[in-house]
Amino acid sequence: VTAMHGVDRLFLMNQGTSVTQIDNAVRAASAAGVSYIAYLSSMSTCLRHLRSGGKVFLEREKLLENSGIATAFLRPGLFASNTLSWAESIRQTDLVEEAGGDGMFAPIDPQDIGDVAAVVLRDPGHAGQRYVLTGDKLMTAAEQVGVLADVLGRRLRYRALPDEVALARLRAKGATEDMLSFMAELFDLIRTGVTAVRTSTVGDLIGRQPRTYRQWAQEHAGDFQ
Repeated sequence: VTAMHGVDRLFLMNQGTSVTQIDNAVRAASAAGVSYIAYLSSMSTCLRHLRSGGKVFLEREKLLENSGIATAFLRPGLFASNTLSWAESIRQTDLVEEAGGDGMFAPIDPQDIGDVAAVVLRDPGHAGQRYVLTGDKLMTAAEQVGVLADVLGRRLRYRALPDEVALARLRAKGATEDMLSFMAELFDLIRTGVTAVRTSTVGDLIGRQPRTYRQWAQEHAGDFQ
């Protein structure tokens, strides 16, 4: 509560699959008199095949709905910055391996999410809205690798990775069982085309087109070199 003393509006997000952290934050916000929240949720809440990951975000949204605090819900799809997980491999080799097959998605630049959040936080009239946020273009992981190769001026190879191999690697890096379950679902959703969603919401809210994956890659080229 002390950390939120004097706070009137709040941008709220958390990592992982825990609901407890959001519950604690909402209780503290309520006690501190916060009147309006913009919550970073997930597009997984509204995919046509709702899995456990989407249910976790829906449970968090329900906590906010029941808190009595006016809330706007931001539901982004996959982040452009997720491809930073390829950086070490790209620096050391010419190979990128990823699960999810040839499934498509519209990666969103986190800067666009921040710009949307700023617009939404300035106007409590957005309370109650659920905004699905995506990038400008549907892409496959292989196409993202192609963009990175062009930006970096290198020849890069892409190899589709079996889900079980990708999950084993995540487990070796210390991923929790909850996170592994979430990632297994995500790989399946991508591969089966469920994530092939593109909206105009970012442009509608901030008055410009979403930043492209190429723009993101150009600004973060140093992370891959």
